[in-house]
Amino acid sequence: MKRGDWYLGSDYTVIRLYGTEATPYRLPRLLTPRLFMLEYVSQMVEVDNLHFVKSRKKGEIVFPIAMGGYAVN
Repeated sequence: MKRGDWYLGSDYTVIRLYGTEATPYRLPRLLTPRLFMLEYVSQMVEVDNLHFVKSRKKGEIVFPIAMGGYAVN
């Protein structure tokens, strides 16, 4: 399954994942595996926050906690 594209410029590399609206960073042309994974994970987290966090918050059930005469939500 293809999740994105990468582009090579004359002196930079850009990794772009589908579904993200954040501006990708211009990374060095020669990427280390660690730098590649850091950029990949940061974009995946941004995609998750953009598309799925709101729907998760709707489905949460909050039970009031009663302690003595006080109720905490």
